[in-house]
Amino acid sequence: MEIVTTADGWMFLMRWIHFLAGITWIGILYYFNFVQTPFSSSPAGSSSSAACTRACRSATAT
Repeated sequence: MEIVTTADGWMFLMRWIHFLAGITWIGILYYFNFVQTPFSSSPAGSSSSAACTRACRSATAT
């Protein structure tokens, strides 16, 4: 692993880690804003645990 023995190699790895972290961040924001939000808005009189149960069931469905 010659790439991690130089400062340029570390900067290269850190740049890619930062890039992948940014993609992950955007994916998490997309999930919580556009996928999970409809399940969180429960109808009147409904408990919040029911919304969580629906969201968890849909997230784990294959």
